[in-house]
Order: sequence, then structure tokens, then C-alpha cells
Amino acid sequence: MNFLVPLIAPLLLWIPGKDGATATRDAKLTAEPATIEDSGRNSAVEWFAAVLPTIAPVAHQVRIEQRVILRISPRPGAARQNLAAAMPATRGATRLVERPFGECVAVGNIAAVQAQRGSRLLLYLRDRRLIAADLEKACSAQNYYSGFYFEQNADQRLCIGRDRLQARNGAKCSLSSLRQLVAIAGD
Repeated sequence: MNFLVPLIAPLLLWIPGKDGATATRDAKLTAEPATIEDSGRNSAVEWFAAVLPTIAPVAHQVRIEQRVILRISPRPGAARQNLAAAMPATRGATRLVERPFGECVAVGNIAAVQAQRGSRLLLYLRDRRLIAADLEKACSAQNYYSGFYFEQNADQRLCIGRDRLQARNGAKCSLSSLRQLVAIAGD
């Protein structure tokens, strides 16, 4: 129905009005004598102006897409050593033991990443925890030597099997496990 309005509007300008009431009113405002054609044109314009707001505007579909990609970069060597130095000092040698961590880690908590041998990445968290993230079998951690890109989800978490990490060289891999590394004092 909305597409007919531009087609009908020029025709409505030639339709004369029912009476000369609009013509006399316009004549008083302009101080010029009005003709019958002017009265028809003015009534059609007024009718069109009255009907136009009641016609629903054409809504065009608009799609707004937002894509947030986070980059987790490695920290310089000195910063990683400072994170390790903050661990409590103990007598004797310390060793790292793996503990279960869970399925997901909050992306906002990840401070840095470091590639290890094989398919393992070390994630340094802001609360001074260390997480070992294993990649799927066919992936090499060396592809992620300069960090990784991650497309942020609504829950802002990096989860096993769901999310894919992208390296700068184009490699894409998902995580197979997350384990927390805990320092244990040796005997």
C-alpha cells in the first residue's frame, strides 16, 4: 500500500475540493483571489498532508554486526620471571604439579601466553596462577610464539572444544584440556 502513495499523489492535486471553504480561507491568508483550481489543489494537498503521517513508514532491515577479537600476547622474559619470583620462597627445589582446572578460563584474567614444547601453551593469569593449555593433536604450540587471537563470545570465556585460537601465521586450533600448575616444595 505504501508504494501506491507516490503514484497517486500527483493525481490528487488535480481533484477539486467539495466546496470553496479552503479557497476562501487561503484567499484571506494570501490576500489574493482564489480560483476553483487552486481550491482543489489546496484541498488535495491538505488531504495528502493529513494522510501521509498515518501511513506507516517503510522499514528497511538494518543488520549491525559487532565482532570483537582479542589478542593475547606474550610478555617479555623479564615480566614472566617477575611472575615466577612472586611465588613464595621455599627451601629446596620446587616442582610444578598439575591440578584439574575446569572447562573454561575468563579471557579478562589472561595476562600473557608462552609457547612450550609439543602442543602446550602456558597461560599466565592476572591473579598469579599458571594454567597449562593443551592444543588439539595436530597443532603445534610453536605457531603461537607471538601470542594468539581469540574471537570474544558473549560469556567472555575461553572454553575447551568450543573456541578456536588463531595464530598470526593463520593456524587455528582449539583447546583439548586446561590444567592448573601448582608449585610444590620438594623434599
